[in-house]
Formats: sequence, structure tokens, C-alpha cells
Amino acid sequence: MNRHKTLVLRNGEMAAFALTIAVMLVAPGCTQTAPTTNSAPSPTSTAAAKSAVRAGVFDSATGTFFLQTGDGPEANSFTYGGVNSVAIVGDWNGDGFESISIYDPANGAFFLTDLNVSAPAKDTFTYGETNRKPITGDWDGDGKDSVGIYDPKSATFFLTNRNASAPAVETFVFGAPDMVPVAGDWNGDGKDSIGIYDPSTRTFFLSDLNVSSPAAHTFSFGSAGSVPIVGDWDGDGRDSVGAYDPAKGVFLLRNALSDGPPDREIQFGAPGMTPLVGRWAAH
Repeated sequence: MNRHKTLVLRNGEMAAFALTIAVMLVAPGCTQTAPTTNSAPSPTSTAAAKSAVRAGVFDSATGTFFLQTGDGPEANSFTYGGVNSVAIVGDWNGDGFESISIYDPANGAFFLTDLNVSAPAKDTFTYGETNRKPITGDWDGDGKDSVGIYDPKSATFFLTNRNASAPAVETFVFGAPDMVPVAGDWNGDGKDSIGIYDPSTRTFFLSDLNVSSPAAHTFSFGSAGSVPIVGDWDGDGRDSVGAYDPAKGVFLLRNALSDGPPDREIQFGAPGMTPLVGRWAAH
């Protein structure tokens, strides 16, 4: 399963657009209208903005999530987890919608939830060694996401098909050490596979198999300091990449796994926050 296959455009390819949103800090669990900027929309923005694309950001300093609830400026705000947690996203129950969750690197612990609200975790478990980088995806094509971890020192991935404390089902080295792990269904086969992003060169190295092998797709995208994001932006059944500019709070999305300009931009959140993308589960 492509975990982002259903969380974006469902009406075919849409024209590029620029959607400008500024997040208002609101009470946990509330949905309010966020103030917009004074910039004028592009001629195609009104029609193209009516899509299933939903952005989000996480403020690790306060443990607060801000999730876009529509194509306008509305944002759902709530706290989940502790300060300095690492935000992750996944469809844990196979309902076709994504919910947020967190990873505690100090304890190697995952706290998963099926609802985008302030509530106790549904599943809590440790997986792998501490201080790793978390990654999520549908590794076996069963329609549900599960977790994995990446050891940046050895460039090793440890993937599991169960959201529980259990041995890894796939362990392999991919790429060079100290990269940023990503995952997506790059070839549309219904299973997610891994990749890495090199921040120093803004280069993606993506694999169609969860094994040690040469990259199937290699290209550059984004700007210096960008954070990689993944999703099926045009609804073609295959994931592609994006880049989030943390200095400006801008999501840059590209439909092809190749060098080139973004196909659309979304401004959402405040500078310095962690980017999230999903078709958010109801709260």
C-alpha cells in the first residue's frame, strides 16, 4: 500500500497552485480560522486548491500539532506526546486516513494513535536501539503502515510488519551514513520502499526494493536546509517527493522523480516547525 495514495488529489492531475496559510495558535483540539496573508492568489489557485492535499506541522518545543482541515486556512490544533518528541505519520488501522504519532528517541519508544486529538496512545512499544531515526510505511502491502528505524551511523534500516516490540523482518544497508531516511511507493506496486536524502547535496536516492542495492531513482530537489517530504501529489498511484523550507514554512511539491521545479507550493505553519503530510483522520 502506498500510505499517501489516498491522502492527496483524487481527481487526476491539477494545475499548480499557491495556497497561503498562516497558522493561528488555538486551544488544543479546536478548529479555528487562521489569518491569511495579503498576497493575491494565482489565477488557478481557487480551482486547484480544492484537493485532498493536507499539510501539517509539529512544534516539538510544545508538543503541539497543527493540521490543515480543508483547502482554506482552518487548522486543527492539539497536543500529543512530550516535548522534543519526533513526529511521525501513518495509517495504522488501514482505514485510508493518516493519524499523527510520536517517537521517543531517548527510549526507542513509539506511541501510536488512530485519532488526531489529545488522547492516550493506542499502542505503545519499544523497537530497536535508542536514538535512531523513525520511518513508517506499508512494507508488506497489507494496507496498514508499520514502523521502522534507521541507524545513521551504519546506514542500516530495520523494518517491521508489526507495530510491537519484535525482531526486524528486514535489515539492510542502503546508501551512505548520516542521511535522512524517507519511504514511499515509488513504482506503484502497492508496497512502500525506502530511500535517503542527502542534505548537503539536496539529492534523493530512492530504492524500489527494501534490500541493499543501487538506487533506482537519483535526482536533486529542494534548496539548502530543506526537509524532505513524501506523497502522491497528483493521484497517479505513485509517491513522489517534496521539500519543506523551514525558514519560510513553505511546502514545495514535485510530481516526477527527477530534477526540476516544484509543481505546486503550500505555505502553512511557522518557521522552524516539523512538516507533516496526510489525509487526516477525523478528530
